[in-house]
Amino acid sequence: MKSRIRSGVILAFVLFAGSAVAQEARNASRKVEISYSPYGFVRAGGSTHQGGCSGVAVSTTDSVSLVGEFCGTHQFVSGKQVDSLLSYRGGVRFSKRTGRRITAFVQGLAGGESGYRKAGIADNSGFSFDAGGGVDVALKNWLGLRIVRANYQMTRVGGATVNGFRFGPALVFRIGKR
Repeated sequence: MKSRIRSGVILAFVLFAGSAVAQEARNASRKVEISYSPYGFVRAGGSTHQGGCSGVAVSTTDSVSLVGEFCGTHQFVSGKQVDSLLSYRGGVRFSKRTGRRITAFVQGLAGGESGYRKAGIADNSGFSFDAGGGVDVALKNWLGLRIVRANYQMTRVGGATVNGFRFGPALVFRIGKR
C-alpha cells in the first residue's frame, strides 16, 4: 500500500513538472527521466513472476546516463502468492536517438535482490545483475512510452544462482533539458 501511495506522489509530481518543458522537441535529451512500469514479467528458474519497476536515469551526456532501478515481483500458484522478489540496482545506460521520436538504449545494472517464500522459508538476500535494452517512443515533450524492454537477469540469492529474463513496457517521464 505504501509503494502505491509513493508511486502516486511521484507520478503526480512528474505530470505537473512535465508541463514546464512543453515547448521543446519531443525527443530532446533530458537531464532526468523517471520510468514507471506497473506490469512486467520475469521468467526465472522455471517459474514466472509478475510485477513492476520504477527507475531514474540522470543524463551525463546526450548518450550516457546513470540509472537506478527498484523492482518488485510476485509469483502466484493457483491464485495464491507463493514467492516475492525485491531488487534494487544501479548502473550505466547508453542511448541513441534515431529520429525525432525514437530512442534505443542498452544498459548494465548491478545491485541486490531479496527473496521471500510464503511457504515458510526465511528471507534471502544477495547479488543481482541485469543487462539488456529497449526502445522509447516520445508521445509528448515530457512523456514517452517504453514499447520494448528486455533484460537478462542473473540473481544469486541464498547460495543459488538463478538466470532469468525480464520484459515489459513502461511510461517515461522526462524532466529538464540538456
